[in-house]
Amino acid sequence: MGSGLNNIYPKENYNLYKNIIKKGGTVISEYPPDIEANPKNFPQRNRIISGLSDGILVVEGKYRSGTTITAKYGFKQGKRVFCIPHSIFDAYGTGPNSLIKKGAILVTKPKEIIEFLGKKEKIKNKTKHEDEILKLLENDILTKEEIARKLKRSISEINQRITILELEEKIEENSGKGYRIIE
Repeated sequence: MGSGLNNIYPKENYNLYKNIIKKGGTVISEYPPDIEANPKNFPQRNRIISGLSDGILVVEGKYRSGTTITAKYGFKQGKRVFCIPHSIFDAYGTGPNSLIKKGAILVTKPKEIIEFLGKKEKIKNKTKHEDEILKLLENDILTKEEIARKLKRSISEINQRITILELEEKIEENSGKGYRIIE
């Protein structure tokens, strides 16, 4: 975290924090418990995030953003950095595009990352939320925001579940219009 463990930031992530702990996960911070979030702490936090990762996927980010800072730490740490390419006219694509020019691996499908890292085993422990997402997508194409609203879940939790379902090749993004089940 970019703050101490007694100062969850942003505040709306408090339930996510509690769920991580409840399910046996770990939340770490290099700061004393009562330190408040400070913008200068986040780049330092990003070096820990990249250090704990097998690889880093950059989906979007401006040229100078937390995302590109994390990727640069990843390069320094010898991590694999993967990027999804963007239009040259997209401000949020300047980060991934510049990282690709610096040696990041261009990817367009989650399967490419799994194969590159040599981890072909399926992700286990499918959750009730993943079943709920699949049920919603049976007859509809929905965005992440629509799924989060219908399931009354945070967008960060839905992002995690969607990523897992994509890696398992159960759903895919449909031309930027939303997600659908792969038939």
